Amino acid sequence: MKNFIISLFFCFSFSEEIIDGVMAVVGDNIVTKGEFFYQLSTIANQRGISPYQTPLKYERLENALLEDIIDRYVLLEYAKMDSNIVVDNDEVQLQLDNQINMFIQSVGSIDSLETTFGKPLQQIKADYWEEIY
Repeated sequence: MKNFIISLFFCFSFSEEIIDGVMAVVGDNIVTKGEFFYQLSTIANQRGISPYQTPLKYERLENALLEDIIDRYVLLEYAKMDSNIVVDNDEVQLQLDNQINMFIQSVGSIDSLETTFGKPLQQIKADYWEEIY
């Protein structure tokens, strides 16, 4: 595991605004605070967890989400080292489309998604392509 550099900067703020900065680094992968809190907000809304009404549940969700993201990136780093793993572009595209559709459903429309991310749909897809791959 010495090839992995894992740096964690926990932020226990219950603010829902997008914050710049780094939450974690695993290998070449960086989890920004903005991306993390967007995912946290989406999952919390889906599960009906409010940072104001149920702060302990929200904090547990926050910790579990960060651990899950880090675990996925650690697995990704090991998968990169295994030369036998081949991912088909069609599989990546299918997963990307599913992820984008979930984002659209959570915000209501493509226009709302573009406003939320502050970029056009094609750029959002391009940004998520590598992560999904």
